[in-house]
Amino acid sequence: MKPHRFLMYTLLPLLAIGGYIAADLLVAPVKTDAPMTYRLLAQEDCNLSNRCVLQHEALVIRLSGEYPEQSDQGLRLNLESSEPLKGAAIALGNREEVGLPANMQSLQGDQQWSITLLEKQPRGILRLLLSTQDTNYFAELHVTL
Repeated sequence: MKPHRFLMYTLLPLLAIGGYIAADLLVAPVKTDAPMTYRLLAQEDCNLSNRCVLQHEALVIRLSGEYPEQSDQGLRLNLESSEPLKGAAIALGNREEVGLPANMQSLQGDQQWSITLLEKQPRGILRLLLSTQDTNYFAELHVTL
């Protein structure tokens, strides 16, 4: 056997295995510490005067609105979560312009949140932002009463 053929038969399997390992390292997903973000989907048409149910896998959010007995205040939104939340924020607006998000206040533990809106009859788009321990969620709803 000629020396160059012996070298070829010896190195060819080693190069194939090395190429396979190098290709696997190049296409492997990169792990990051950034939290994942998911969209919450409404199970049916959301009407804030009734309960609006939003869901993503195991997380279930119930959003409801009520008017307090004092007539000078706006709509009070209540949020109930099936899992503990680190934070909840809400923003009202329309397609062209959305207001700044306002943080909701935790009522009992980390699963019940509330906020009182300034608008007496909110219309337009309601954007909801939620965060759990390692995941963020968002929803965009058309507000009707």
